[in-house]
Amino acid sequence: LALLSQVLQRHLASTSSTSTSISSIELVEADAQVELVDAEPAKLPGLTGTWIKDNAASDSMEPAMTLVHLNGITRTAVRLVKGVKITLNERQFEFSVFSVISWFKVTERYTLGQPCEHKRRDLRRGKSSNLARLTPWGSLIVECEWGAPHAGRGIDEFSLDDQGRMILQCKMLVGGETVEYRTVYRRKH
Repeated sequence: LALLSQVLQRHLASTSSTSTSISSIELVEADAQVELVDAEPAKLPGLTGTWIKDNAASDSMEPAMTLVHLNGITRTAVRLVKGVKITLNERQFEFSVFSVISWFKVTERYTLGQPCEHKRRDLRRGKSSNLARLTPWGSLIVECEWGAPHAGRGIDEFSLDDQGRMILQCKMLVGGETVEYRTVYRRKH
């Protein structure tokens, strides 16, 4: 708690007096900079299942696609994402994105807390360095970093809201520019 207080104080000192809110993503970034020795144990969120994207409740991904210079075909596939299938337990996390366009598939598998590599999500050649971990506040964080072209890093936070929806909060930093967006999913029954 004392370390989290220090993180919050540093954040508030570095922001303007008119902006005092802090997002979960910012807490994750701050947490990555501080070693939490006596941290509360991570909580396993109930994310396992098939989730259907709620387009009306979700933010546009256009700014993110522009930031990484996605081509037209890949942009169309991203726009047509229908949902995601997730498997999560105390040791492993896997998610598979599915789209109306059958060839557009992204599947990533993680051992929680262990660095790994995956194909780039923008479907370009090369790999991204990734890490998935649980948080004390009951969400799952995936951190990724990739090289040129359009080198950058991203943080995805998977959590459940009080309505039982899955919220995917994403933040990307590419070429000194930052984009954030939120995608809302409803559990398929």
